[in-house]
Amino acid sequence: MKNRQILLIILIIGLLISACTSSAQPAKETNINNATEAPTKPFKVCQVVAEGGVSDKSFNQMGWEGTQKAAKDFGIEASYLVTKQNSDYEANTAACIAEGADLVITTGFRSAPAALASADGNPQQKYAIIDNTGEGKPNVLGNTTRMDQTCFLAGYLSAAMSKTGKVGTFVGQLAPATQAFVDGFYMGIKYYNESKGANVQLIGYDPEKKEETAQIGNFQDQDAGKNLTLSFMDEGVDIILPVAGSVSIGTASALVERGEGCMIGVDRDWFVSNPEYADHILASVVKRVDVFSYEAIKQVLDGTFKGGDYVGTLENGGTNLAYGGAKCAVDVTPELKAEIDELAKKVISGELKTIP
Repeated sequence: MKNRQILLIILIIGLLISACTSSAQPAKETNINNATEAPTKPFKVCQVVAEGGVSDKSFNQMGWEGTQKAAKDFGIEASYLVTKQNSDYEANTAACIAEGADLVITTGFRSAPAALASADGNPQQKYAIIDNTGEGKPNVLGNTTRMDQTCFLAGYLSAAMSKTGKVGTFVGQLAPATQAFVDGFYMGIKYYNESKGANVQLIGYDPEKKEETAQIGNFQDQDAGKNLTLSFMDEGVDIILPVAGSVSIGTASALVERGEGCMIGVDRDWFVSNPEYADHILASVVKRVDVFSYEAIKQVLDGTFKGGDYVGTLENGGTNLAYGGAKCAVDVTPELKAEIDELAKKVISGELKTIP
């Protein structure tokens, strides 16, 4: 009897220990829905480019290259839509939003009205506009470039290198963004004349007669650019600054056809990007919109995007003068380059005026 009581006590103690051990073990986590986590949405950039597309060897291509670099560096998705006419900007901007773009980049001042209107209607959507201010909208990062600074140097260089005493310029369409080029060009020639006692003439632009500015009316008609260039050359012009995107190819073609004359490349370093015209490239006024598109994407990704405007200058590398390296540029002396370097310092400091 006594032994049974002892066995019973031992059994009860064993059951109690087993129960305590079981209750001390953590409960297993279970997923009652048996679901997996949703994949992270990829960051998307959609770029609306002007006519000419991303292979225009000019403005559009430069902006797209910045976006491509960001896509590679940050592992994001990038796409673009080509605008064939002004009425397409609104539809293309809307299409970018519809495809889920985290950032919409639009290219050119003509894209600005559609982008700004879209920004008002979609306050949570982020935008970046190349060649136009953001007009103070918190969801828009604008971009302007002081091309008047670089073109001042190009104007001085052209005046110094002209053998006929006549240089020319024309625009695709006159607007603040293109006027900055021709204003600076005009002021550089004017300063050369004043400092050297010269009388180099500028054909195609006079800030006092803007309504008479030589312009094509678009940025893709290369034949029109070629014909206008030929007419300039018939007037004795031997150096030309075409501010007209892919229309500028028409200028280069005219120079090759005549076998003479030089040009100032615009937006990209034409000596590098257009080697078939290398002999006719005196220099290029480079507009680093690739830096802007890259910076806009980076700001959204790192959470610092807050709208405002990004201004490219000679000082911050947003624009620069790049000399050619062949026939038209071989006679640019080290002394002239040094002189222009000194002028650049005065432009940056504000000592020299680059806008009429």
